Parts: sequence; structure tokens; C-alpha cells
Amino acid sequence: MSQAEIFDITTGRRLPNGRPETTEQITGDILSLCAEFDALNRQKVKLFDAIRDDKERECLVDAIEVQQEPIVYRLANLRATSIEEFRARARSLSLYLGDEHRTEDANSDLWPNRLTAAILRDLTADDAPDRDAVLLDLCRQFDADTRWQERYDSDALALPVETPKGRPEFDLVSDRWHGILRQIIALPAETDAGIRAKGRALGNALTRIVAVATGRSFEDQAEDYERLAMSLVRDLAGKEGPV
Repeated sequence: MSQAEIFDITTGRRLPNGRPETTEQITGDILSLCAEFDALNRQKVKLFDAIRDDKERECLVDAIEVQQEPIVYRLANLRATSIEEFRARARSLSLYLGDEHRTEDANSDLWPNRLTAAILRDLTADDAPDRDAVLLDLCRQFDADTRWQERYDSDALALPVETPKGRPEFDLVSDRWHGILRQIIALPAETDAGIRAKGRALGNALTRIVAVATGRSFEDQAEDYERLAMSLVRDLAGKEGPV
């Protein structure tokens, strides 16, 4: 892929040199851009194990980095406004540099390198894979069970009144949903990701419980204190928000 073939990832249009013409044209969500950059970087890392021929691997790595270049340009020009955006960029840079490079920087005689390594270390300190792993898995299952119950309710409402509605599967999922909810309540969140996931679970619980108790949507029936809780949920969950 040549520079002339680079696409603007936010509009799908070709860019003559992989970049917008002015900084005013730069758009995009930092968290989404970081996720896209990281996905490409993981593809690149896999090439070093999958392809032994240096020239062949170098061509493929170059092609991936051509795709990464306009993403980096946007990430470098977009202003982070939350700690999560700062951390996302730090994680992307840390992943790009790799363990060996980070270790060299941390022990470098050059002060800028050592300070950069310290900043990356502190901003990615919550990324240990085992912290909140159980909580995150529970929250993902809780999300999935919430969506399943909502789809079931929607399908059941569309059935004729005289149609018998068997509920064994629903009861199984509902019992699991309540059991997972109790586990989520008992587990403390230790990372930002865990806090956001727990906030999202609270949003799911609020919308589900209000709907079941009243037969109406959260927006139609929620009390003010429930709306306050949902407002906090949106702050905690960020762009993900509750289901």
C-alpha cells in the first residue's frame, strides 16, 4: 500500500498523504483510535513469530505502519480531556515500544527517556491482567443476560394472547442474572475498567428492575433518585454507557 492509497479512517475518503490538510479537519474519538492502533500493532507483533523471511515480514510490517500513520497523526493532534484518554494513549505507546524498549528507557542515561518511561509506567499501572478479571467477566455475562431478557420480553409481547409462553429458559437466565448481580455487588473494583464495568452493571440493573416492577420503561417510570443513580452510571461508564 502506498501513501496515496491511505484512507481517512473517520470518513472513508482517500487522503493524498495520509493526513488531513489542516488541524481543523482532525476528528475522531481518542479511545476508538487507540483501540484501532493497538489492533494493528498486535497484528504487526504476530508477524515476527509467523514469518521467518525478513524481507517478506518487513514488507508486511511497513504496510501496517502505513495504516497506523494517519491514526498516530490524529492521536498526536487531538486533545485528551479525561484520564481514560491519557491512559489509552499511554497504553498504545507502551504496546508499540514493547517491553525491551521500555526497560531500556527506564534505565537510560537520558533524562527525557527515563521520565517518559516513568509516565508510561504510572499511566498503565492498572493494566495488570489479573486485577478485576473475575469482576469484568461477571459484568460481561451480566450485560449479555440483560440483553437476552430484554429480547425475550420483546418477543413475548409480540405473541398472540392465547399462545402458551414456556418460561424454563427465561427462569434459568433470570436466576443466573440475579446470582451474578449479587456477586458483582460483593466484589470491589480495583481498576478503572472494573469501576466502569460495575457502573454499567448498575445501569443494567436499574433499567431491568424498573421495567419488571412497573411494566414500563425506565425513562417513563423511574423515580428521581433512580434517575440520579443513572446519571452517575453514565459518568462512570463513560462512552459505553448502560445497555
